[in-house]
Amino acid sequence: MRRTWRDQLAPAVGPLVIITALSTACVFFSGYQASSSLVDMAAVVEAELGTHHAVGRLLLINAIVMATFFRVSRVATHGRAVFRCLYVVTLLLQLLLTVWVGYMGGNLVFHRGLGVQMPS
Repeated sequence: MRRTWRDQLAPAVGPLVIITALSTACVFFSGYQASSSLVDMAAVVEAELGTHHAVGRLLLINAIVMATFFRVSRVATHGRAVFRCLYVVTLLLQLLLTVWVGYMGGNLVFHRGLGVQMPS
């Protein structure tokens, strides 16, 4: 019997979900560390930076929930389809939040100059 592309990729899904959750946590905490040294400049864009941080927190929480739903959907004996559906919804939300946070971060750096040192 010939294996489909889904069968071939299935073993990679679990590790990728874990890597996504862990890398989201790393990015979240490194972003907070980087922004702690921006006290002078951050006052100018405080509202935008606050929104960026809030959505970043939501992204981190969603990553944990996504990984949890993925794991439960794999081991559940009852309601597996419900957990699978919840996993897919949180996966799509993870993608949307990642794009949104990335856009806001890029806007803060490239349009507002947050964290960019000007030559003196």
